[in-house]
Amino acid sequence: ISSLSSKDNGEGNVRENLIHENLVECIVSLPNQLFFNTGIPACIWFLRKEKSNDSKEVLFINASEMGFMKDTTHREFEELEISKITNTYHNWRKGENYQNIKGFCKSASLDEIKKQKNILTVERYTGISDSIKDKIVFKDKIALLNNYLIKSSQKSRKLDEEILSTLNKNFPHHNWTDIDFNSNEILEEIAQTIFNEWHGNPLEYKLPKSWRIARLGDEFDITIGRTPPRKEKEWFSKTPTGKKWISIKDIGKSGTYISETLEYLTEDAIEKFNIPIIPKNTTILSFKMTVGKLCITNEDMLSNEAIAHIKLKTNSYLTSEFIYLLLKGFNFKSLGSTSSIATAINSTIIKDINFIVPSKEFIDKFQEQVLPIFKKIHHNILQTQSLSKNKESFLSVRAPQDPNDKQTADA
Repeated sequence: ISSLSSKDNGEGNVRENLIHENLVECIVSLPNQLFFNTGIPACIWFLRKEKSNDSKEVLFINASEMGFMKDTTHREFEELEISKITNTYHNWRKGENYQNIKGFCKSASLDEIKKQKNILTVERYTGISDSIKDKIVFKDKIALLNNYLIKSSQKSRKLDEEILSTLNKNFPHHNWTDIDFNSNEILEEIAQTIFNEWHGNPLEYKLPKSWRIARLGDEFDITIGRTPPRKEKEWFSKTPTGKKWISIKDIGKSGTYISETLEYLTEDAIEKFNIPIIPKNTTILSFKMTVGKLCITNEDMLSNEAIAHIKLKTNSYLTSEFIYLLLKGFNFKSLGSTSSIATAINSTIIKDINFIVPSKEFIDKFQEQVLPIFKKIHHNILQTQSLSKNKESFLSVRAPQDPNDKQTADA
C-alpha cells in the first residue's frame, strides 16, 4: 500500500514516471489479512503499454472493505465480490456498462492524478461509500457465521489444551482444571503470576549468571508518536484510510492487545509530519495525563505524542510479552518528583528506566509458558470483535419470509 504514496527510496519518482508515460492502467486496493505471509493490506497494479482506446485515465477499485474472515487470521473474497471486481475492470476496458461508484470505483484522468501530486491512494479517488452494504443472502450469512464459529471454537480448544499442558508441566501442584480460559482478565493474571514467580525481584538477591541491569532505552528502540495540527482536519479521518492512530482514550478502551481506534491519520499526514509507525506486536505505554497504561499493537499503527513505543531491536532476544508484563508490575509513581506524576514523566525518564535483563535461556523458557496464554488472549479479542461485526452484518440482512407462514396482513 505504501507504494501508492511513499517517496522513500525514489518510489515517488518511479510512480511519477509510470504516470507520465501513461503505463498505469488500474489500481486495486485489497483488505488486510488476505495473504498467509502478511496481515497488512496490499494493492494490485495493472501496467499496460497500450491502453484501450488510448485512454488517458486510470481505474481505481477499492476492495479494501470486501471479504470475510474465514478464520481468526485469514480473510477470503466471496465469488460475488470477485465477479464484481473483474466485471468492473473488463467493462471499463471495453467502455461498456461502466460507471463510477462512490466508495468502490473511479476512472480518474491523468490531470486529476497530477493534481494529487501523483499519489495513487485508491480511497483518495473513489471516496468512502456512504454505507457498505452486504450483498450476501441470508442463508449464506448463516453458513458463513456457522463456519466461523466452528473453526474459532476448534482453535480455542486447541489453545486451551496448550495452556493447560504448559501449566501442568511447570506448576504441577496447582489445580488448573476449573480455570476459565475465555476470561482475558484471568489469563493476564496467570501470565503476571508466572512472570513474578520466574522473574521476581532479582535486585533483592545476587543476579544469576548472564543476567544484567540495563536502561530501557538501550535495550529497545523507543519512539514517541505525533499529532498533526488539529485545526487542519484534512489529516484526520474516522473512516478506514491511512493508518489507525492511537490515543490514550483508545488504550483505555482496549485490553492486552489494541486493534481499534477512534481516528485514522491519512498517508499524506504520515509523510508530511514524519509520523513514526509502530510495528505490529509492539508494547506501547502512555506516559502523559494517564501514566502506565499498556497494550500491544495488533497491526502496524500510529499514536499521539503521549504514548511511547517500545520497539524490539533487530536480533534482540527480548520479547514484547516480557516487557509488557515487566512494565505492568512497574511502579511508575516512583519516577515522579512531584505530586503530579503526569507533569514529571517524559520520554527521557522512560528511556532511563533500569530493569533486569535475564539471560536468553530464561527468556526462551519463559516464552514457552506465557506465549500460549497471550495467543489465547489475542484469539479471545479477535473472536469478540469478529462476532460483533458479524452480528451487525447479520442483522442488516432480513431473513426471507417463510412461504409456509399462514399469517396474512388481514389476520
